Amino acid sequence: MAATTSFERVRATQLAAGSSGLRRGWTIAVDRAIGWVVDPIAALLIIVEVGILASGVFSRYVLHNALTWTDELGTILFLWLTMLGAVMAYQRRQHMRLTALLRYASPAQKEWLDVVTATIVGIFCLELLPASALFLKQEVIDLTPALSIPRSDVVLAIVAGLGLILAVSILRLIDSDWKKVAIVLVAAAIVCGGFYEGRAIFAGLGNWNLVVFFVLVVGACVAIGVPI
Repeated sequence: MAATTSFERVRATQLAAGSSGLRRGWTIAVDRAIGWVVDPIAALLIIVEVGILASGVFSRYVLHNALTWTDELGTILFLWLTMLGAVMAYQRRQHMRLTALLRYASPAQKEWLDVVTATIVGIFCLELLPASALFLKQEVIDLTPALSIPRSDVVLAIVAGLGLILAVSILRLIDSDWKKVAIVLVAAAIVCGGFYEGRAIFAGLGNWNLVVFFVLVVGACVAIGVPI
């Protein structure tokens, strides 16, 4: 009991500090390796982004000779920065999320919710990755108007971000109690299978699908603390 209480205090301290909260040595090592790659790139992108935007403003309003490529490159780099920033926030558990119900949950309940939220995030990434990869292939032949670079370089940010977030969610599931993970994964498979088998019913609902998805599904996910 004392050991469990001590572990809960350490975990609470880690989460409060914004760390990953992982326990196993190798999962911590992999998580840190992802951070060592993502963090410096994101920091460099911020510096480059500020420089590009500043040069665009200077050329437009001071030199009165606007650079045609600054807005385009700034938009591309901003998407990369957004996706890598999402990875960093998810790693450190600093994503915006609703914690009203989490405050009243017991440590055991919070462990269950951690498994559930990691599973939901993983399913979300798995759902979007195939479509993103297909879109990436389609955009290879399409070039941006100012820089004439493939738009696939832009879409690659989405694929890379989703892939890294999926990797972090898998690390969290591996690091959790395997019994809880097994139960949640089976429940998730049943729910997803039910939605898939009932797709004809949902198709007949028309615009009520928006209510089902945004009010019921998304509302439930937000309520239990799924990162937004």
